[in-house]
Amino acid sequence: LAVLGYTLREMQANYGLQAELLRPQWNSGLSAQEETFGFHAGELETSWMLAVAPGLVDLTAATCEWPAQLDQPGRLRPEASPARVAWITQDLSLSGVMGDAAAATPEKGERWLKEGAESVAAAIATFHRRKKT
Repeated sequence: LAVLGYTLREMQANYGLQAELLRPQWNSGLSAQEETFGFHAGELETSWMLAVAPGLVDLTAATCEWPAQLDQPGRLRPEASPARVAWITQDLSLSGVMGDAAAATPEKGERWLKEGAESVAAAIATFHRRKKT
């Protein structure tokens, strides 16, 4: 996020482009653990894949791995946590999964894609209205 913020400021300052980080608002229904630390190949992304390309997903290989637990404040924390660190997937996950892929379903994926698209569209419309004033 820090890199994106810097890049957006540079685009505005150097090129006069109106740009900002969209922050769509939607209630995914994910657990607090998944919402906080499920940011790669977990329940959300695996559900999306089950909805759009189920033939590419092998749920028998689905696993659950977290870079940290909410109740363990001493563990390594990724970006957007109180203590930020630079990291790559290999630093945080043996399997490459950061979340609970085993909890994914195609129905969740369909719902989240629809709700996510509506939320992004609303965020774009809000951005557009603000920039016109």
